[in-house]
Amino acid sequence: MPILYRLSVHFIQTQANRAMAVMGLGLSGCVIWQPVPSAPAPVASTPAASTAAAVAASSQRLSPQASAALDIARQRVAAAKGNRTLWKSALDKLAAAESAAARKDSRDTITLSNEIVALCELSTAQALRPPVVW
Repeated sequence: MPILYRLSVHFIQTQANRAMAVMGLGLSGCVIWQPVPSAPAPVASTPAASTAAAVAASSQRLSPQASAALDIARQRVAAAKGNRTLWKSALDKLAAAESAAARKDSRDTITLSNEIVALCELSTAQALRPPVVW
């Protein structure tokens, strides 16, 4: 009789563990799954407008405010990387800001640099918060 009892308890525990595992996998699949973004529609641009914009951009210079904002953004990214709190979105925006600086686009450089600084501040603030306990 004790052997049958142990086998039945083992069977019940095994089935309960399997049910919990299946439920956990089902729930984690819902959390991890992300929809695939659709490809953006191609934008038709006129070659004359793009070459005129390129010529105008090459004759311009990057403003001192834009270069200072980009330097601050680079410093914040380096500090966040050193603290191990750097977000990928900040790194992506830094690449976009450097690209805008290469195009001599001061307005985009300043805008992106300000966004980078804000993202780095948010990532640092998130690291200082206590972990969530469920």
